[in-house]
Amino acid sequence: MLRFVSDHVGGIGTKRKQGPKTRSQLFLAPESSVPPRDTSEVQPLSKDAYLRFVGDLSPEASFLTNQRSDAHDATQTSRHADVGVWLGQRPGARQHLSTGEGSAEGNDASTTRNAYDPTIQPSGLTGLQALSSHLRQECLSVLPPDHDLGIIVNLYYAKVDPLFPVMRGEELAGHSPSESVALKQCICLVAAADPKLRSHLRLPCTERLLPPIEFRSYISRAVKQALDMGFVRDRVVLLQVSVLMALNADEANCSEVSAYYVSQAVHHAQTLGLHLGWPDGETGSEKPRRLFWCVWVLDRLNAAANGRPVLLHRQDMELKMLDTCSEQAAPFRLLIRISRLLDTVISRYRPHSAAVEVEDEVDVTFEHLVGEAKAGGLSSSVLASLEMLYLSVLVLRERPRPTEGQKSQGYPAPSSDLQLFVATSIVSIASEDFKSALAFWPVLPYAVSLAASVAYKSLRNSTLAYRRRQAYSLFRRSCGVLEELGRTFSSARTVALMATDTLNQVERIAADRSRPRLAETLNGGQGTATAQASAVPSPTQGQQDEDQDRLLQQQLTAAASTATSTCQPYVDAPSLGSDEPPNTVEDWVGDAGIFSHFDPSFDLDLIDQVFSANLDPTQPLLSQGCYPNITQGTR
Repeated sequence: MLRFVSDHVGGIGTKRKQGPKTRSQLFLAPESSVPPRDTSEVQPLSKDAYLRFVGDLSPEASFLTNQRSDAHDATQTSRHADVGVWLGQRPGARQHLSTGEGSAEGNDASTTRNAYDPTIQPSGLTGLQALSSHLRQECLSVLPPDHDLGIIVNLYYAKVDPLFPVMRGEELAGHSPSESVALKQCICLVAAADPKLRSHLRLPCTERLLPPIEFRSYISRAVKQALDMGFVRDRVVLLQVSVLMALNADEANCSEVSAYYVSQAVHHAQTLGLHLGWPDGETGSEKPRRLFWCVWVLDRLNAAANGRPVLLHRQDMELKMLDTCSEQAAPFRLLIRISRLLDTVISRYRPHSAAVEVEDEVDVTFEHLVGEAKAGGLSSSVLASLEMLYLSVLVLRERPRPTEGQKSQGYPAPSSDLQLFVATSIVSIASEDFKSALAFWPVLPYAVSLAASVAYKSLRNSTLAYRRRQAYSLFRRSCGVLEELGRTFSSARTVALMATDTLNQVERIAADRSRPRLAETLNGGQGTATAQASAVPSPTQGQQDEDQDRLLQQQLTAAASTATSTCQPYVDAPSLGSDEPPNTVEDWVGDAGIFSHFDPSFDLDLIDQVFSANLDPTQPLLSQGCYPNITQGTR
């Protein structure tokens, strides 16, 4: 057998024949033939000393060669007459591997190839370690200044933690720097949605106040990078971070991102055995049970909002875990109770729901749930925030069924009367009653989006003109609330954009249809004939056109103000119950055929699909990458 031996003097080594070894020699540690180094006198390296030579037969040489090929011109990295790569030369030194001090271009090329370039990052494992260290420091730096961070943390524990206590009592100082920073970043991610914190959204990488969406985008990217690089190792911290990232995923394709983090949270919870009640009978078992219920609630919210199947099933849980709900704090108990009602509603939408016995909770009111959870002493802010979720569950529970006539004509069912009433309550709470007291958590934009979907469905499918006008008023109000929430939640901004574009189409067509009757009213019934008979416009006609436009604008403004003040649209008392054709813009809004006159470039089918998906927990939401196509040709 031949063995390659490097001679360490600038050559390529020699081949020596290796004799056979006995069995005992294979297991004995070889004695070093190198005399012990005298550390008393360490000679400094000469100016042109080499620390290590890597021959071309070594796999490491191919990595080093490719690295230098990327950094230098290809003509300077010729492989001719080269036998390896020298490492460790002093920066700036010149290497001459050929004999003498040659100055030929070939020698210069070889020298350029083998010279050490300090600007090139090391390859292999060393390069990954250096990159990992740099990314770790980058993740640690994405935090607000201490003063702003303290205010953000205080608001989180005051408004969000009572509802969803995934971080309650967490000792951040007891974790590693990466894990502690990741938890703080998740707190900032959740709390930054509150408008009261807009003057504290700063980061070291910028010198200005950041909008909430941009601030949260910086934070979420830093947390994602820390997770992807494996900087967070503690399994419980991974669960907490995954829960908060899922709860507040608010970017492009946010439903997919949120569903991914929900699955990660369920994975960590099952790995820890939380669904089986582990640890059992040990000191400090309150935290595992609380974390389990956080994951359980999140799983139901994910199923309803993102159209995903439930991951944690009752059959897979230890039965004693169901009894631990009473151990939780009152606000969280009420949230769990509402989520149980949501779980029952979701089961009705499953493809084989007819074969499953579903608990009947038709008569369960919010007041009944508050009494059952012994949460009557909670503040109005907490109760209003939780009632938004309860009202959302009611919207999903009242699933309308098309009548026989609608089925025969192929018409979808409009929203039910109870759905319209509940949607009106949602918009009322979000815009008037407890607007400043609500917790800005993801349930808020989700509930208002449901209200907009209910209004749109009635506006689109109802057979009663009065009901369509009522739905138009509610749709406009919900659109205004979504536009305001869009400053914080990009998902709300997307739905508001679709709703606004739809309203613009409806109002444009209604205004065009009401213009002839307005002209007839202004001209005493003869304005239209006079306008057709005249070939040259006169100042009087120009004044008439201005009057028509002014009157149209006044009617649109009156309709908007009526929609803002009440969900009952303005209807003239004499016209109630009459069969007269519509005379005003508000009357034309209730026309059943108004959607057939939309701009051809307006993607009405996509609008229908998006608003229908909101009302069906089994239907996944569309990717937000499709949404920009909606506005083409409409703005």
